Amino acid sequence: MEHIDWEVQYLSLPAVRRHCQKCGGPSRFVCSGNFRVNAQRKSLDIWLIYRCACCHTTYNMDVYSRVRPDNIPPSELARFLQNDEQLAWQYATDNSVLQKNGVVLDTVDYRIQGLLPTPQMGKIQLQLHSRYALPVRVGTVLRKKMEFSAGELKILVESGRIWMDESDRRWIRRKLFYGCTLYMQLPPKEY
Repeated sequence: MEHIDWEVQYLSLPAVRRHCQKCGGPSRFVCSGNFRVNAQRKSLDIWLIYRCACCHTTYNMDVYSRVRPDNIPPSELARFLQNDEQLAWQYATDNSVLQKNGVVLDTVDYRIQGLLPTPQMGKIQLQLHSRYALPVRVGTVLRKKMEFSAGELKILVESGRIWMDESDRRWIRRKLFYGCTLYMQLPPKEY
C-alpha cells in the first residue's frame, strides 16, 4: 500500500463573521495578528484585534478576561506583549475561543501540498494534516486537490474507491479540523 501525505495550510490568518455596529449588520472582520493587553488593578484583559473589512471598525476578541497575571505563564505573557505571530495563529484558529466570543470563521483561503495519487499506485493510504483546526469539509479538500466534480467524487465514494475506516458514507461531509486518514484505489480509466 502506497502512503501519501497532504498538508492543508492556511494562506492568511482567518477572518471571522460577526455583527458590525457601524455597518449595521453581519460583516467580515480580518485578524490583524496583534494583541492588546490591558491591566486593571490585579487582573489582565488580553484581546486579539480584528478590523471590519468594510468600515475598519476594530473588534477585540477576548483571549483572557480578568485573569490574574500569575495564572498566565510568563513566557506566554511575553509573547502576547510582543505580538507573537505563532500565538496569533493559535488563538485565531482556536474553536473554543471563537465559540466563547460568539463568532464564526469566514471562508478560509488554503492550499494543499502533497503528491497527487494515480491509478498506477494501487491501494493508497492518504493522510490529511493541518497545523491548525481547519473547518473545511474533507470532500471539499479532495475535490480541490484532485480536481473532481461533485458527481465524480460521489461515484468514487459510492463505488468504494475512496473510503474511510468508518462504515458511514457521510464522512465526506465531516470537517477536516486537524486531519484524518482516507483510503483510495483509483480506477485505471478516466472517471
